[in-house]
Amino acid sequence: MTQDSTTSEEKSSRSYWGFVLWPVAVIVLYVLSAGPVAFAVGKRFIDWRCLRIYRPVAEAFEGTGFERPFGMYLNMWSRDWYRNDGILFIIF
Repeated sequence: MTQDSTTSEEKSSRSYWGFVLWPVAVIVLYVLSAGPVAFAVGKRFIDWRCLRIYRPVAEAFEGTGFERPFGMYLNMWSRDWYRNDGILFIIF
């Protein structure tokens, strides 16, 4: 095996993990950014219509085991909308 083929394999491996990890990181940051946006909407820093971009997240978690933990996470940011157990008590 030559030096060129080893370098080629290393580059290929790095590009694969970058290809896989970047979309995962973007999705995780998208989901976690719902908390600060809920806080900003609750304090009326931004308009409530900004929450529309998080509707797919709410629908994806609805009826699953992640609904309550996600609601508890949002409760940390916006106590006006979610109870401590993660249940939404204000419906838009």
